Amino acid sequence: TMADAPAADAQVSAMPVASVAPPAPVAIDAETAALHMKISHAFKVFDQDNSNQVDARELGTIIRSLGLCPSEAELHDILLECDEEESTGFIKYTRFEPVLTRVMKQKRFKCASEELLLRAFQTLDAEKLGFLKPDELKKLLMSEGEPFTEEEADEMMAAAVDLDKKVVYYDEHINLMVLEEPRA
Repeated sequence: TMADAPAADAQVSAMPVASVAPPAPVAIDAETAALHMKISHAFKVFDQDNSNQVDARELGTIIRSLGLCPSEAELHDILLECDEEESTGFIKYTRFEPVLTRVMKQKRFKCASEELLLRAFQTLDAEKLGFLKPDELKKLLMSEGEPFTEEEADEMMAAAVDLDKKVVYYDEHINLMVLEEPRA
């Protein structure tokens, strides 16, 4: 009867919480397990004291080492998602792994292809010389699109400029810029 219902509720709520079995571990598929291994390896390179956390300033380097190429704004969004409520300046692996697993499964932040980079350099090379002058390229890098800092532009120029001719042979430099697609 309805009069018995409150008594039944009282019996249920009086049951000890500890008697409830913990949830069974969730089985993960092989793709997810492989991603977790890759993410873990990249993270551990920067977790030098084995504390399962890394300096938040290393986040971009870790993410790029996984073959992802987010913009600075996208990187900032990932940082916010991985960071604690009260920022400590460190990112914990337990927060990093699920975010990066999702990002990698969604195949977000793919790097530019060799063909796309070649077309971009050819667009800048109006005279079709096959090279660009370092000072002109540096100026563009620091003013167009997502601008490089002077330090980033100098770093790129150090790697890109042909030491003999003092120009950037972009077809050769593209090979350094392109990340190989991971093999399935």
